[in-house]
Amino acid sequence: MWTYKVREAVSKWIVLEPVFFFFTFTLINSINKQNCYFEQIERISRISTNITDTSNVLVQQETSSLISYLSQLETGLSALVLLIFGPLSDIHGRKSFLLWNLFLIGIGNLGFVLFYILKDEFKIYLGTYIFFIISTVIGIGGGIYSFFMLAFSYVGDLSNEEPDTRMRRFSFGEIMAVGGIIAGSVTLGQVSHHFGDIWVFLISSVLIFLAFFYGLVRLRNIKPKSLASNPRTLKERILNMFLIPFKSRARNQRAMIILLALCFFLQESSYIVEDNLLPLYTRLLYNWDSSQLITYKAVYFTITALGQFTVLPILLKVN
Repeated sequence: MWTYKVREAVSKWIVLEPVFFFFTFTLINSINKQNCYFEQIERISRISTNITDTSNVLVQQETSSLISYLSQLETGLSALVLLIFGPLSDIHGRKSFLLWNLFLIGIGNLGFVLFYILKDEFKIYLGTYIFFIISTVIGIGGGIYSFFMLAFSYVGDLSNEEPDTRMRRFSFGEIMAVGGIIAGSVTLGQVSHHFGDIWVFLISSVLIFLAFFYGLVRLRNIKPKSLASNPRTLKERILNMFLIPFKSRARNQRAMIILLALCFFLQESSYIVEDNLLPLYTRLLYNWDSSQLITYKAVYFTITALGQFTVLPILLKVN
């Protein structure tokens, strides 16, 4: 009897949560990517200018420029794909778009594995163009932005079937996402220190493809029930998506939504800049390698999670 209840509970509540955990477990490898970029620029600079000092300003500047170009490429493509995925997934369901996203991110991680295998095992040194290819593949997949948009939209679709489960589903998904980030930071930091960055990307690839195959088997393709007044063409849907925050709402809710969107934009913009430049900064100032920075991030994410899940609810009750 109890086994049936367990299976029933798992069937009801464990749906997208493993995908959240597997995906966010790998996010910390962005630090290993930066380390890879630095080592590549350093090698090229050493060959072309006989530079041996790894803290050389030229190497730092060239790496920073490379990171900037790759971020612009990946973010720009991801934003474009996001604009297309959002309206189309409202019509056709989230599953196929989410699987596309996971598959191409997994391929991107395998690209770094291939880079290290060619470099370490066969002494074949590819140019920086390989990083642009990888960023293009990930960008076409929609990157992390499309993942979270599609994943939380899927949770919303599940909640619409049973409205009383909405808070629990979103909270559980958020807990699994934060747990994945912390677990990934703790684990992959040690992997990077003891075995090297290639194993970080290999583990990331395995987990992303586990998420892909789990989603392929476990997820239903829920097609959201569209209102009759919804625009029909893709162009109209994209335009309507931009206009949603500005629609008239009762009790100053429109202003609140616009302010929240602006705050989110500013917070994410600063995070992207920090995420891109922090590895270079800590390498130059403290001589940290990727494993040390990941360990620092693990502590940071743990403290953030404690604040999010303990302090914030207390403040809300006090307010």
